[in-house]
Amino acid sequence: MPETKYKIAQAIEDKNFPDNAIYEDGSVKVLVTVFNGVSPAETIQAIHSLGEEIQPPEQVAANVFAVRVPQNAIEELASLDEIKWVEPYPLPNTTENNIASERINVDKIRPAPYNLQGKGIHVGVWDKGSVCHTHEDLAGRVTIEEDHVSVDKHACHVSGTIGGAGNINPKGKGMAPQVHIHSFDWNDEISEMPKAMGQNIVISNHSYSRPTGWHCNGNEEECDEYDEYLKYEDFFGQYKTTTALWDQIVFETGLLVFKSAGNERDDGPGSCPSDTNDTDFDCDGPYDSIPSRGVAKNIVTIGATTDENGMTAFSSWGPTDDGRIKPDLCANGDSLTSTALDNTYRSESGTSMASPSAAGAAALLFEHFRNITGADPTVATMKALMIHGASDLGRVGPDYEYCWGLINAQASTDLITQQAWRTGRLFTGGDTQTFRIRVTDTTTPLLKVTLVWTDPDATQNTEKSLVNDLDLVLESPDGMPFLPWVLGGLENATMMATPGRNDVDNVEQVVVKNPQEGIWTIRVKAHRLPKLPHGSQAFSVVGTGITESQESQQLTVYNDGMDELFVSSIELEDITYAQGIVVAPTNFSIPSGSSRTVTVTINDTKMQIQTTTRLLVKDACRNLYPNGIVDIVVKRQIIVDTDADGIFDYNYTFPTKPNEWEDTDGDGIGNHADMDDDNDDIPDSYEDNKVYLNSIDTNDANEDQDGNGRTNRDEYRRGKLLHLGASVTRLDGEKLEDDSTNAQFLGGVSVNNDVFLSKATQKLSESVEILGTIKVDPNHQGQPAEIMVVGVYQLPDNTEPFFLLDENAQIQTWDGNPATLVPFQRKDSLEAVQHLTIFYSDDGLPIGTLHIFFGYRLTDGTVIYNEQPITTIVE
Repeated sequence: MPETKYKIAQAIEDKNFPDNAIYEDGSVKVLVTVFNGVSPAETIQAIHSLGEEIQPPEQVAANVFAVRVPQNAIEELASLDEIKWVEPYPLPNTTENNIASERINVDKIRPAPYNLQGKGIHVGVWDKGSVCHTHEDLAGRVTIEEDHVSVDKHACHVSGTIGGAGNINPKGKGMAPQVHIHSFDWNDEISEMPKAMGQNIVISNHSYSRPTGWHCNGNEEECDEYDEYLKYEDFFGQYKTTTALWDQIVFETGLLVFKSAGNERDDGPGSCPSDTNDTDFDCDGPYDSIPSRGVAKNIVTIGATTDENGMTAFSSWGPTDDGRIKPDLCANGDSLTSTALDNTYRSESGTSMASPSAAGAAALLFEHFRNITGADPTVATMKALMIHGASDLGRVGPDYEYCWGLINAQASTDLITQQAWRTGRLFTGGDTQTFRIRVTDTTTPLLKVTLVWTDPDATQNTEKSLVNDLDLVLESPDGMPFLPWVLGGLENATMMATPGRNDVDNVEQVVVKNPQEGIWTIRVKAHRLPKLPHGSQAFSVVGTGITESQESQQLTVYNDGMDELFVSSIELEDITYAQGIVVAPTNFSIPSGSSRTVTVTINDTKMQIQTTTRLLVKDACRNLYPNGIVDIVVKRQIIVDTDADGIFDYNYTFPTKPNEWEDTDGDGIGNHADMDDDNDDIPDSYEDNKVYLNSIDTNDANEDQDGNGRTNRDEYRRGKLLHLGASVTRLDGEKLEDDSTNAQFLGGVSVNNDVFLSKATQKLSESVEILGTIKVDPNHQGQPAEIMVVGVYQLPDNTEPFFLLDENAQIQTWDGNPATLVPFQRKDSLEAVQHLTIFYSDDGLPIGTLHIFFGYRLTDGTVIYNEQPITTIVE
């Protein structure tokens, strides 16, 4: 558990709060983030326990609350075990096309042969006020979600840029003139955005931010700081609570979010009005001038260019404070003509105008993706397609001004037509997936590959916001690796991008000039995956020049019987993949003593997940196929099961054994799948799919193949332990500078000898077993360390006593003080894997909810432990 002082923002320590967060009695409003797994009721109860002087919290998001509190009570508030982070409540929001459509090539994809208008696409617009829904350019295509909000000129202009029809003035035509727009004000974005998908909204636009630097009244001589709060705090590039919430919303909902980069660059006289704790803080840029919401990893942040594709004087530049590339893309934001109040039009400049241009272009791409695939793209896929198709401006490769380039909607649309993307999932550190690109023309000037993944939200005060780190490598036909672009951070903001390992961005791109002819290999590797809320990390990769790719393999069906064989069907076991797998022929006859070749064609681009499926070859008479073993290897692991008994053909250890080719009980499943020939309590069908087991050896079930202290039989019956993620902290009061780790934690709870789960419910008298496995970070192997096991028990009276296991495996109460924590085991030298029997009892546990954490403490006080607890609820 982090010390209280590390849970409080520096601004609070400095007693620096924005005016809108200070009440007349001196109390202040703060944003409080609680740990994952803490319920709203638990949060409210914990805060209420501090006394009536702290007002009841107002829930802002699932784990974020706004709290009014006396300033002298903030430290006590932060000391609660439920509280993860406290920061001042933020400042209020402030506001930040025919040439625009030409600059990003939207005008090329609206007419034939593309015919894209945004039809059927719903876009949410969060802005200062309501969209002008009666305007002739928007009428009939706007849903006002909040009736109490008055019409606003800024929202009207933004919406017209996204989807105005240009009925009165064709120069004011928006990007996607048939989209449906949902209008929200900007006050409750955090609670409203997660619900958007339920309203068919797939894209959202946010052309606003909070004041972050100078506030000018028309000319530089009249500039003054917006708020005393900003004299001392640099919010440019910071990853704050709202930033993390936006990342979380995109990660959990799949909403494609567009955000204006801000108009903060060169907005004031250059010098800061007062001292600040950040020595790199420059009140008006030019670099590191993007407000905090715009630095979220999973959104698409948009900068503004001129009609001539130059850089505007106002558009905010990156990098973020942790060196990430922002903005993501650019679009025209210079003097855009769009809808205004009273059925009129007006011209405006700003990133507020560039962002809706991008959102409107995305609506057209979204429409085309649906037309081509019949499905919706993921956020990562759409972001990768837009970045990959962008036109490079400024320095070669990415930079902090033009980012990944100017949106080129036509190029991205063509990538969709070619189905030039792949998706995949990685499950643990070190996992790799490979893809291929064939270069057939030696005159190809560039080979480009772009990788994007939607990353889990990070901790607010972390120095690096990237959580799950993937690596992209492009390998030439002769084995030469090519690495992605990297930039030098704020200290080297003008440096050219160079190839290297990128460990800060969740967008990576490799570019090779004059690529060698032949097959290139794309490798996507999980460098580290400490946080997997859904069990794996999904990604999307786009490859320039990829067209529809098919691979075919052949299998042979033999008839060694005396009668003619009639094959009635060859079917996919799972029809989900029918679009990507074609089998021909599927209905035929084979004379006695003959055979027939069947072709299986895999259309890789139509199967958007890595999968294993089976082909079931059936005949009405269930004839025998003693020579029908098929060795078929294809890109998507299509595996043949000739006799439909549930055993893959290539896994037959003994293909001629009598019970393989019979179905004694007539249940439609071959005997082999029903039987346990060696009577070891593991079905033959399972054993013949494992290289360390076979169906005639009675001893292998009692062995421990992976050395985890559990027999192969027990692992079959109760399953393997589950991945729990990894976290890093310090228990000696020192701030941890780098919270990354390559350690892995697995664990589970088994009730009554049933399967292991990460969370289980049991009765009072039922037996329980809790196991844990630590795969030690390679950097820590061989070091002395202490193994720790601690827990929290929430009892029926809502008390939550801490406890620990000592070196005798005895349960001891614990006061929660790191100084009194004693080890479960002492290790002179950490081995690569540590197996722990944390708890076993035939009598069960007391009534309540138990959360178990385990890990190891190094001599410098660093503690690495499981992020997700093992939980058992005793009723």
